[in-house]
Amino acid sequence: RIGYFLTPSLLILIVVMFIAFIFKMDKVIAPPHEIYSDLPFLQGFIDGYQTMDAVAALNFGLVIALTLTSFGIKEDTGVVKYTVISGIFAGIILTIVYLMLTIMGTTTSGIYPSEANGALILRRVMYDLFGDFGAAFLAAIFTLACLTTCIGLTNSISSFFSKLFKRVSYTKWVIIITILSFLICNLGLNM
Repeated sequence: RIGYFLTPSLLILIVVMFIAFIFKMDKVIAPPHEIYSDLPFLQGFIDGYQTMDAVAALNFGLVIALTLTSFGIKEDTGVVKYTVISGIFAGIILTIVYLMLTIMGTTTSGIYPSEANGALILRRVMYDLFGDFGAAFLAAIFTLACLTTCIGLTNSISSFFSKLFKRVSYTKWVIIITILSFLICNLGLNM
């Protein structure tokens, strides 16, 4: 379901957002904010790490390997080969998505005051592009992005822990991980 509906829907919404941005948004490039003036790539990477993509990628490797074995690929070399191919493909797509978001962020840096995080700036951009509908559009993007990541991480972590601690079933791990994630996510993006 993730591969056939959720992820393609997410990518389509991001591309539509970016195309609307390119054609409709005023762009004013200002000097970088103070925290980005020295080592902007490193600061951007640290800020972007809030999305947990680097940690998620490690867990998704397990999901990919388990999925490949369920398709009948049992040899380690085959699993490694197709996991690497999947990783490269996913990396290319993520790079394109982050480049689009980077373009949106850098070309609006002179329009909006500094915000606590990129989500707040993106909210302002979406309002300027789509008015009140922009909030719903952005909510759909965030929901799909978080849902696909949460499903994959919950699947991989629950599968791993159910094999490591055999007394607790996969289903119980899913419930435990979901409840803990719910509690942690309510701390907010800045936390």
